[in-house]
Amino acid sequence: IAASDPAGAGGAAGAGVTQMAFSTSAGFPVVDFEPLAAARTFVLDPGDGARSVFIKVKDAAGNVSGVVSRSITVDTAPPSAGSVVIDGGASTTNSGSLALALSAQGATHMRISTDGVFDSEPTVNFSTSATATVSGNGAHSVFVLYLDDAGNESAVATSSIVLDTSAPTSPSIAFVTSTAGFIASTTATVTIAGTNATKMKLQTVETTNSCGADPAINLASAPLIPFATTATVTLTANQAAANTPPGAANRCKYAQLQLFDDAGNASAAVQAKIELDDQAPDAPRIATSSQTVDASSVGVALA
Repeated sequence: IAASDPAGAGGAAGAGVTQMAFSTSAGFPVVDFEPLAAARTFVLDPGDGARSVFIKVKDAAGNVSGVVSRSITVDTAPPSAGSVVIDGGASTTNSGSLALALSAQGATHMRISTDGVFDSEPTVNFSTSATATVSGNGAHSVFVLYLDDAGNESAVATSSIVLDTSAPTSPSIAFVTSTAGFIASTTATVTIAGTNATKMKLQTVETTNSCGADPAINLASAPLIPFATTATVTLTANQAAANTPPGAANRCKYAQLQLFDDAGNASAAVQAKIELDDQAPDAPRIATSSQTVDASSVGVALA
């Protein structure tokens, strides 16, 4: 509070401001002057909303000044409906950088913590998105405190997620067959194994020549499916018209596999090889040395 008493006519010094009066109404229904002070506590009318304070001063000669007012908004209600969602609501992640979706009614500022203690966390402008960083595999929580311009604090909003950066291990795949290395049908069963896998990618490919070098594994376009310890795969049929020795008309078929966990971590990719022999042998021919014999047994030669 500051007030001065101007000089009078002829330059005579003013008597000096000595008193002041406050009111919540511009009309000052009750005028109660008190000694002038540089600061004073004033109790506003109860309730939230816009409030005004009116003041006038009086000098030692009894002259009263005009009325001056100042306004302020009383807000005692904290932000409400605060929430935080991590990585779109995912339960696990393989990244320590967490994407936060934030929401609160009446918030203008916020503080974000990963340990639940709001000590050194800065107060920043409210935003509907932010990031938080955590480290170490396991469960992690994010805590958000919302504030308004009056400094009211909301209840703490929190959400949790599991950080998992460990990929599935020991992936393996094998064809089920009665003859090692060969299969007679384009419908085949494979056995699958691995540790900590919940999903997998599985596809079949073949070499363009008779069982040459193994193909490169590229599962980028293969769909992600639930992990299973067995699966049925369909192999492409051989193109040869007749059966020939292995490595000629037969084609090597491959089942390629990669394992994943719920956090999206991927194992190394592996593959199993089988040779498809889907042609029956040619019909046998029987040759004898004579059309008639006088013995009860006869020797024949297969050709």
